Amino acid sequence: YVSANYEFENDITWTAEFGMARNRAERGGAPSFPILTSPIVPDYHPQNPFGQSVAFFGRAEGNGFEGDPANTESDTFRFSTNLQGVTDSGFWEISYTRAVNDFVFSVPDVLNTEFQLALYGLGGSNCDPVAGTPGEGNCEFFNPFATSYTSSPNSDYVVDSFTGKQVIDSKADLEVIEAFTSFDVFEVGGGYAALALGVQYRENQLSQDYDELSNQDSFTFVIGNPDIDGSQDVWAAFGELALPLTDDLDVQVALRYEDYGGNIGSTVDPKLAVSYRASDTLSFRGSISTSFRAPTVFLAQGGATSLQQILDPVQGAVTFVAVRTSGNEELKPEESTAYNLGISFEPFRDLSLELDYWNFAFEDLIIQENAQAVLNADPTDPDRIVRAGDPLTGPLLQINNTYVNASELETSGLDFVASYKLETEAGSFTPSLNATYITKYDLKDPQAGNIDGAGRRNFNNIGVSSPELRVNLGLAWQHDIHAANLFVRYISSYDDDQNCSDGTANLTGCADGFYEIDSHVTVDAQYNIDLGALFETSQSYVLSLGGINLFDEDPPQLFTNSGFDSKVHDPRGRQIYARLAIEF
Repeated sequence: YVSANYEFENDITWTAEFGMARNRAERGGAPSFPILTSPIVPDYHPQNPFGQSVAFFGRAEGNGFEGDPANTESDTFRFSTNLQGVTDSGFWEISYTRAVNDFVFSVPDVLNTEFQLALYGLGGSNCDPVAGTPGEGNCEFFNPFATSYTSSPNSDYVVDSFTGKQVIDSKADLEVIEAFTSFDVFEVGGGYAALALGVQYRENQLSQDYDELSNQDSFTFVIGNPDIDGSQDVWAAFGELALPLTDDLDVQVALRYEDYGGNIGSTVDPKLAVSYRASDTLSFRGSISTSFRAPTVFLAQGGATSLQQILDPVQGAVTFVAVRTSGNEELKPEESTAYNLGISFEPFRDLSLELDYWNFAFEDLIIQENAQAVLNADPTDPDRIVRAGDPLTGPLLQINNTYVNASELETSGLDFVASYKLETEAGSFTPSLNATYITKYDLKDPQAGNIDGAGRRNFNNIGVSSPELRVNLGLAWQHDIHAANLFVRYISSYDDDQNCSDGTANLTGCADGFYEIDSHVTVDAQYNIDLGALFETSQSYVLSLGGINLFDEDPPQLFTNSGFDSKVHDPRGRQIYARLAIEF
């Protein structure tokens, strides 16, 4: 990351930022993914001990094979430059930003058709499945039975013939051009009213190039996906008026216009905010605004196949299946109305107390359909539910869903912030408290119905995990060139609507209530030293040493494939880091 600026003699400043990031990661895995398509082992297979054709369910490569890694390569580039100038009563700015991310993901998987041919004795890259004879010449059987470890081992030749690699090459490109100015317009009781005006143009481009095998849905587990290539450009204009009506009363009025063109159209969203200082120690604030979120390129034109743990009501079992989500060009923009009321109180010096009530109400909320809810609504719908063998009773293979406009979501809560600064000979100590309590999380799900989602995992609906209380207790210390911070982080317990209190799966309801996910407490700490001041250098050098989750607390147990709730908790345990920041 590099940042530079230059000041011209006429009060114009040029600033530029350049950043690059290169990340490579390899995630270990099982020797192969489970094969969920129930391929057939014929009765004439030489190692078939059953004397009749049977369905295979398992992993082509199990014990005795090395794990197959999943690899990601991410390269990010960002450039931003702007010119700023000062006027007699304000300032102006013109800026340009471009950010590009190239992301490549690859993972091995078993090829569906080739694996079935290998079970038929027509395996091998040199085998002609039309003219070849099972188990003769270049055509080999794949042995999925225990004898593959003893008397009839599989050759690399046949295993390699049904092993492929899914490769997804994604590119996201964002360009933004913006200009705005701010200036005084007229005088009111508390000073001059200030007006800010601006315009913006931005363009998003997204492409995802899947390999040819993925385009053909050739894989048994990761399935595949069509390619994606789309773009979206937006024009916007905005204005904001700050009105200091009196020395104690400030009013802010804002308006934003955006035009997406096409099916999305345009929107106008206002905002009104008021701040009142009742005394030197007490102040009140409040605001109300509307907002607008248009479907992104991915939501409208994209799509992806993910793997999810699903409870199949037909077979009464939990299974891991492919969920294909396709883009929806008929999506409407989602709209919301938000308001908040707050109070700040400083009863004496260095003690600050703040309390805010907030409320967000969403309409036409853009959400990904919940795969479990799609399945529960009609577990035998042939257009959306794909099963092996019998389309009504066979093992679940795939669920097809999309993005839709849900009816409504309303959430509200309380934020509380408190801090106190204490000066001592050993330095300044500042204990603090930050807490959020969710009072409402009401959903109108198009499939699951009306849901009170506060304090629930919301696995069976469009919502997200919503523990009701989160609290951060902090203690900051600073003395001369030294500084340190200590945080204790608390997340309250909440209900898992996928599982009952006795640990069984929630099939048709839980008589004794849902399983309770335990509360969680972690401790973070950081120490900083100003090396530049210590060694009296002209440059600034700050060394930071810290730890996240110092006591290595595991996330609360959850009866899912991963064993924890990834939307709330971090499974990585203790993390120790060192950072050196240099400014010159």
